[in-house]
Amino acid sequence: MKHLPVVMVGVIIGAGGWYMSVWFGGEEEPRVLNKPNPEVVTEETGLPFVNETITEEDPLYIVDVQYPIFEKTLIDAQINAFITEEIDAFRDLATEDPGVVSEPYRLWITYEVIRNDDQVISVKFNDSFHTGGAHPNHVVQTFLFDTTRGSSIALEELFDDETYLERLSQISRDQLSNSQQLEEVDQAFITEGTEPTELNFSSFGVTDESLIIYFEPYQVAPYAYGEQQVEIPFAQAQIDKI
Repeated sequence: MKHLPVVMVGVIIGAGGWYMSVWFGGEEEPRVLNKPNPEVVTEETGLPFVNETITEEDPLYIVDVQYPIFEKTLIDAQINAFITEEIDAFRDLATEDPGVVSEPYRLWITYEVIRNDDQVISVKFNDSFHTGGAHPNHVVQTFLFDTTRGSSIALEELFDDETYLERLSQISRDQLSNSQQLEEVDQAFITEGTEPTELNFSSFGVTDESLIIYFEPYQVAPYAYGEQQVEIPFAQAQIDKI
């Protein structure tokens, strides 16, 4: 599972904008504004879920996190563990050696439910944080769950062969190399970021018809190009429809 690294690079994609907060100095405990009336989202064939929010304000940091609760024990346990780990790591980073703070560190996490039906639930988290550098940083975390059992599904479980990484690598490399958005990017950047390794293809989701691979900023292109996505139809990826 990915978490906030000691050395962090990336860019905020699709997360909420900046906002201003006012507080008074001192050693007070962080204010936890948790949680407004939750919104229940009902799906026609999948699991209904509740949108939960955690907001903390402290002179050293600000936390603004959203995540879904499906009221399915195994699914919620994995999502809660991820959210707790991210907040704890960020809070430790913000308070370990604060020194003179010009502005508080910020963490915000948003999510997208890519698919939610009676077979699978696919969730993507956009994990963005600003720790005083030139720009925010961005990490993608994804989960794919079996709706009935609540267990997680690894990428390799979608395939019947052992050469799937090489296939995904070539398809992704071709799509990105032919993207007009990336036409000025050095091909070596794309080649390295699409090498057939589990790490390079660890962020993924599924729709009704396709596999989506998410490439974080700096993985296949410089920061300014942001996050990149490659969508591969199940037939081309050689995945039996799920």
